[in-house]
Amino acid sequence: MNILFNKYKIVKKIGQGGMGSVYLAQNISLGTFWAIKIIDKRRSKEFDLLAEPNMLKRLNHPALPRIIDIEQDNNYLYIIEDYIDGVPLDRELAQRGQFSEALVVDWAKQLCNVLLYLHNQRPNPIIYRDMKPSNIIIARDNTVKLIDFGIAREFKTDSLSDTSYMGTRGYAAPEQYGKSQTDERTDIYSLGVTLYHLLTGKNPGDLLYDFRPIRQYNSHLSEGIEYIINKCVQNRPDQRYQNVNELLYDLENIYKLNKGYRENKQKEFLKKVSKVALVFIFVGMIIFGIKAFLGNTTSKYDNLIDKGNECLEMGNLEEAQSNFEEAGKIMSNDPAYVIGNANVYYQQGNYDFCLQYLIDYGNENQDILNNPDYNFVMGNAYYKQNNWTGAIQYFSNAVDFATDNENYSEKINEYKADLAKAYVKDNQIDAAEQVMNSIPEGNDDYVNYIKCEIYEASNDISGAINGYKDIISTTQNEQMKVNCYTAIADIYKDKDDFSSEIDILTEAQNNLQGGANLVLKEMLGEAYYKDGNYTTAAQIFNELLESGYTRAYIYLNIAYAYQQSGDLVSAENILMQMKTKYPEDYRCYVQLAYVYMESEGYKNENSRDYEKVLDNYNLAVQYAPSGVNTAEVVQLKGKIDELESQGWL
Repeated sequence: MNILFNKYKIVKKIGQGGMGSVYLAQNISLGTFWAIKIIDKRRSKEFDLLAEPNMLKRLNHPALPRIIDIEQDNNYLYIIEDYIDGVPLDRELAQRGQFSEALVVDWAKQLCNVLLYLHNQRPNPIIYRDMKPSNIIIARDNTVKLIDFGIAREFKTDSLSDTSYMGTRGYAAPEQYGKSQTDERTDIYSLGVTLYHLLTGKNPGDLLYDFRPIRQYNSHLSEGIEYIINKCVQNRPDQRYQNVNELLYDLENIYKLNKGYRENKQKEFLKKVSKVALVFIFVGMIIFGIKAFLGNTTSKYDNLIDKGNECLEMGNLEEAQSNFEEAGKIMSNDPAYVIGNANVYYQQGNYDFCLQYLIDYGNENQDILNNPDYNFVMGNAYYKQNNWTGAIQYFSNAVDFATDNENYSEKINEYKADLAKAYVKDNQIDAAEQVMNSIPEGNDDYVNYIKCEIYEASNDISGAINGYKDIISTTQNEQMKVNCYTAIADIYKDKDDFSSEIDILTEAQNNLQGGANLVLKEMLGEAYYKDGNYTTAAQIFNELLESGYTRAYIYLNIAYAYQQSGDLVSAENILMQMKTKYPEDYRCYVQLAYVYMESEGYKNENSRDYEKVLDNYNLAVQYAPSGVNTAEVVQLKGKIDELESQGWL
């Protein structure tokens, strides 16, 4: 089967699906490449084999392959269609384990636009019904292509159910099992499951519809994406997004679903309300002496900013934010408190809100747009989202505005190094080297660091690791050592080599001057957790708390570790500590409910009492940002319903 129809030369097999095999073929005369799907008629008698090509030939969308030709013989059907030069998402997922939120959200928006096109077909919408990573191709320009329409169908309002079940286990919505007719909400479910898999690395085929909130797997994911996915994967279609437009709106406004955004909007409202009162305060200032008042005010403001930055360095983000917000009440026109707050959001991993917060402030206060620190934080947030274009733009701004400004003489080389790093990630190696050449002699650490980034980008992992280690052994710059240790640890983490990640992070804790770096120590705790050493993970997270590195999710991480190791008493104790410090954090009550639920499950049936589970569920509902619709709360409610159905509540 090397030559088909005296026209196509088979190059190689590129895919295998339930409806047939797919081959890369070259047109012998023209030299062009095509994909040929070969379907065995004898094995597919119960299906309309021409349904897919007949459907595709009337569609015209850049994300969908075109049908070029159809051939058949006694045994096989041959569908010749566009060859998409890219990587199947399931193959990329197998190599990387999971993807960043920014990248997944971008793909999700593109997939929504494809589904909108299909669902708006007339006279009958087309329901795709097989959304999953293996049916998504990522082209070289990072655009998505949707393939394999073998089980797509037209939605007809006079049909109460589908004639047969078809779909992929784990990704298929419950109604695809023949219980009711599939509609556009079926595609929304499968898209939600696909996003879940891409962000967590958890194969939905192994989860049996038990989609726990994604931030239990990765606390750095935003509340917004967790809410969106949770709403997509509801078992009942009436509890999902009812159409793709609703889903796309939330994806494009994801930051609005985060608790911090809503709180900030409330603060903005209060700030506007208080403007009238400020007029009277200013009148009072004139009466009682402006100079003395401003002198005391400036001193208090500076002290709050300094204290906020100290807390930021220590990892005490709640106290840091409290100081920055107090400073903002004193001098709302100064950018220092805004940049401080943005750094808090950044260190929390809430990059979407960090960006939106800075953009909103910049729209109302144009002067901050020329501030190097403002642009540097923007660049870092974009970098963490793998948005290299945005990172390059704002790192460039930071460098430009810091040039010839003596206040930034010690920072500008750091800005340049990060700009070069972003160029490397964007495969603009020449531009990166040009920036490196602009770094003055005597700053070899920055130059060598970027060289390591280039090694890494070129997939010379060994060269990158050795280069980072060389810098660590020679530099006197402690922050540069931290950066290198972090880079090496990230390499090992991406390879799921948690043992090596633990080794390099342990070395960092022992070698860094001034004691253990708290961020690296947090990474060490997470590495032990992922490596299955829950006892050591809990110990390290506890040490972070004792060091003043108090974040709500550190308490949660400790509770997760104790629970995984079977120490439910310690899990309860740490959650009670969290409850004392963060009495309005609903996640505490959610996890307490799970701990009590598991504890009762070990008891004899005649002595079980699930009232504490119900009490904590009610507290979670009370404090959760979206009440009963919050992702973790919805998942917990499913467990509550099970207990009620079994007569325990």
